[in-house]
Amino acid sequence: FSGTNAHVILEEALQVRAESTEESADDGRAVPLLLSGRDERALRAQAAAWEMWLAGGSKVRLVDVGYTSWAHRTQFESRGAVSARSVDEAIEGLRALRERGSIRLAYRSEEGLAA
Repeated sequence: FSGTNAHVILEEALQVRAESTEESADDGRAVPLLLSGRDERALRAQAAAWEMWLAGGSKVRLVDVGYTSWAHRTQFESRGAVSARSVDEAIEGLRALRERGSIRLAYRSEEGLAA
């Protein structure tokens, strides 16, 4: 056998319409937001930072925020979780976690034990 020749014809890629973040930001599914800090004070500061970021009008999908909080967070000893079905509910839950308020919206654990 001698060498083999291959020919490839490249065409322009199909145009795919990007999904609007406004249309899919709140689709009604409960999404967990997972936070952690070196201690309780750091955890509450993290909740405050996320609360301010979401309240600032970020055009993000809640499910993407939840995924990032799960896949890309450092797992410190003091942990908290907020379950939310909308950005507004996430802000409310983060506020509760920051203020150590409503247990219905915010859960906190020390050393992996649910509180």
